Amino acid sequence: MMATCIKISMLLGLGIFGFLKTVKRTDIPDHLLRHNIIYEKHLIEPETAKGLNKIVREMGQDEVGYPTQIAADLKTGVGNILHKHIGEA
Repeated sequence: MMATCIKISMLLGLGIFGFLKTVKRTDIPDHLLRHNIIYEKHLIEPETAKGLNKIVREMGQDEVGYPTQIAADLKTGVGNILHKHIGEA
């Protein structure tokens, strides 16, 4: 029984590994790849983080939600698209 479970888990692991090797990776330009991660432990002060968190929570609770272009259009009633080529659509 134990040997069967080990075989199944190994086959499952190999199957997942093979699947992940065949999945096409997102096309990221070479100049954006292979950079070191820089971690700043205290990037912002704790008081600033609490204030930003409060602002984000308040923004999410109003009737419009987070300010996106779609939310702004719905609020102002913009329905006539003039310039699709510049991202107005």
